[in-house]
Amino acid sequence: MKTKTTYLKKQLFILFLLGIISFSMQVKALTYNVTVPVGTEHCYIAGSFNDWSVSANPMTKVDDTHYTVEIANAVTTDEYEYLNGPAWAYEQANASGTATSQSGWNANDVVVNWKFFYTTTPTIQVKVPTYISSCYIVTSLDSWSFKSESECAMTLISSDESGKVFTITLTGISDPTALRYRFSASPNWNNEQKDPATEFAWAYGTVNTVNTFVGIISGINDNKLESIKIRSINQAIVLDNINSTVEVFDVTGNCIDKQINVNNFTTKRLKSGVYIVRTKGYTQKVMVK
Repeated sequence: MKTKTTYLKKQLFILFLLGIISFSMQVKALTYNVTVPVGTEHCYIAGSFNDWSVSANPMTKVDDTHYTVEIANAVTTDEYEYLNGPAWAYEQANASGTATSQSGWNANDVVVNWKFFYTTTPTIQVKVPTYISSCYIVTSLDSWSFKSESECAMTLISSDESGKVFTITLTGISDPTALRYRFSASPNWNNEQKDPATEFAWAYGTVNTVNTFVGIISGINDNKLESIKIRSINQAIVLDNINSTVEVFDVTGNCIDKQINVNNFTTKRLKSGVYIVRTKGYTQKVMVK
């Protein structure tokens, strides 16, 4: 009888230990570590352990490309995703931008891309022709109204024969996915971008390109037109044996005459002043007296 009682006690003790072990396994926290793309400013984790909340578990930044978090109620079979912002627009993605997820816990995860980079301070860059001296920005978040000149002016960061690059960092942007913007060569709509005519949407690391602006034409290359004789006769501009399209602009950038594929070109009688002739890809100033 004593042996039977001892046996039962041992069995109960074993069951008790198994219960403790099982309970411990259930409440033991899991630590999630992830390597993220350069430029990531925040990282969140959402999964079955937090009802897929995109903001319940912000992760701790280890360095520029590593984040970590400990979740008490997580188990290794939980599915989850990483995000770099507090919305599903910022979820993890593969190299081509398609959303991905994690099927189970790993000691060290790697996110190669985000569907969209989250930031409250997006940096915007634009490449413009070399003859543009200043560049300004206007955004949809300001109801397409230009701020003061100092607030919308962009900073020149590089210049070479292919063009100039201007940059600006905006602040207080709560939703970069909604950010749309346009550029101008002046702090108003007078010299807004012409090509392309459409607005831009922000994307991390992108350099936008504007080819032309309203009212602004290309710079002067007097030495390029030495083989073409341009004359001012009786207050008209005359070109002979051109065999090309010729455009004439006033100093405000308005095209006042254009003839396509002509051999000889003559404008109507013009007012005295400076004009700019463009043909065969080059431009030249002409004085009409």
